[in-house]
Amino acid sequence: MKKAYTTKATLVLTTIAAGAFFAGRWSGELPGRALAAQPEGAAQGQPEMDMPMPPVMMLSEEHEHLHAMVGDWSGTMKFKTGDEWMDIEGHVSRELAFDGRFVIEHVKSEFMGQPFEGMGIIGFNSGTKKFESVWVENMATNIAMSTGTYDAKTKTFTFEGEMLDPTTGENRKCLMTMDATDEDRQVSACYWLNADGSKELCMKGEMSRD
Repeated sequence: MKKAYTTKATLVLTTIAAGAFFAGRWSGELPGRALAAQPEGAAQGQPEMDMPMPPVMMLSEEHEHLHAMVGDWSGTMKFKTGDEWMDIEGHVSRELAFDGRFVIEHVKSEFMGQPFEGMGIIGFNSGTKKFESVWVENMATNIAMSTGTYDAKTKTFTFEGEMLDPTTGENRKCLMTMDATDEDRQVSACYWLNADGSKELCMKGEMSRD
């Protein structure tokens, strides 16, 4: 079970996870690259209508930040159990969906000789101005959800949500970050958020583009 949630942090932030869990430059072949240069109402994939479109239906400049996640990635996550750190290797494949509105990611790894698989969906909600993520896997029955922001200066994603603590079997609040400064490398970390306001590092890792 610990390996499953370690790999979750690799993506999402990695996981997001992210992750992502999410680098800083995009391929010119990916949809949405020229969103900022398009006139209002002309974003790619937006249906043509005479009435104004609600913001939640429209692509925005922030969707371009998702494009850095696309591709095949491999790396190692370190998961803290007690005072020891466990190394776990994993692979993630991400692709754009619905004209660049979302990124769908598939994760594969192994835990105690058993295959591990997970799937995430990451997007930017143009209505709330927040990045959103959902995650499911073959070693749990819950759906993990989180929301986040992107700092353009540091090229860092920060997500907050809940994640299942494999040591207790209960959901705990967590904070996940991913540094996407390098387009071919993603450095992530995950912290438990304690009731007293402190945070405790529980996962860290690095993914490189294949």
